[in-house]
Amino acid sequence: MMNERRTPAEVSQRFAQAINAGDLEGALACWSPAAVIAAPDGSEVRGHPALTERFRALVAVGAQLQISISEEICSELGATATTQMTMTVSTNDQPTVTTVTADVTYVPGAGGLQILIDHIRPMTV
Repeated sequence: MMNERRTPAEVSQRFAQAINAGDLEGALACWSPAAVIAAPDGSEVRGHPALTERFRALVAVGAQLQISISEEICSELGATATTQMTMTVSTNDQPTVTTVTADVTYVPGAGGLQILIDHIRPMTV
């Protein structure tokens, strides 16, 4: 299973599968220990402990993720890609769907590529 993370698309798909299955360890394995999620408002989630809290919250609400990749560029030292993540959460039997786009940097790590920086773009109206 670890060999599934050779490209940005494989890393992002593995992360979505792990969250969808409630697999916190599998989700965390897709992220570098030094990873950061940077939100449009300037807030940041840094490192595995903070990421674990964020991912635990996603699993707790039953979030289902779909991630697509574009503009993928790979080298032997890492990769970059644009991602579009659609998250569906059911609240009171009504699905709430949120879609975000991000610029993501990947670096080699344990078991293959890992996400280092997930820079979420501002929502466009």
